This record gives sequence, structure tokens and C-alpha cells, in this order.
Amino acid sequence: MASSILVIDDEPAIIRLVLAILGGEGYAARGTTSPVEGLRLLKDIEPDLVILDLLMSEMDGRTLFKEARESGYAGPFLILSAFGAEIAAAELAPTASLAKPFDPADLLALIAQILSECGASP
Repeated sequence: MASSILVIDDEPAIIRLVLAILGGEGYAARGTTSPVEGLRLLKDIEPDLVILDLLMSEMDGRTLFKEARESGYAGPFLILSAFGAEIAAAELAPTASLAKPFDPADLLALIAQILSECGASP
């Protein structure tokens, strides 16, 4: 079974791009531009990996990350952000971070590494 990945970013173009990249590699990927919906989806689908932006208008990624952890989601997070990815990595201790703009090959390699380390299948 393909690994499930949830992408939470308030930019629809980023969601479309990441979902296209992931879909092309056979991942079961889902995306939302709403952080509130993202929290609900975390509980509903329990993804193998969450790809999260930090700068979002409805709720920032730091808050979402903390709320997800408090609600019991223990899975890996990949912070994908144009601003503050390194700062968030130090502050939140996600599994990994990658700065925007990103190379699709780098994104896929990082996802494969995370999923392998977590014991999920690609």
C-alpha cells in the first residue's frame, strides 16, 4: 500500500505542484489550503507524513504543528517553507525541513528517506 502524505499549505499552486510530484511517484497524497481542515484530516486519515508550510494566514504552521502533537499525532513532519524553515527546525524539531523554492528531486529524496526511517513503504 502506498504511503499517505498530507500537504498543508495556504498557496493553492504549491498544493497542486506537490500533489503532482507525489502522485507521479505513486504516493497517496492529499492537500488542503486550510490549516483547520488540515488538523481534521490529520485525525481522519492519520497520514504517514505531513508536509507543512509555516506562513499561513488562518493559522501558522508552528501552531498547527503544536496542536497536532498535543492531539496525539506522532508521525513525521516535513516543514516546507520559504521563510524560517531552519528556525522552525530548531524550535519545533520536525523530522526534516526544506526551503522553498525547492527542487522536486530533493523533495522526493527527503520524503523517501523520512518514510524509510519511519518504516513506511513508499
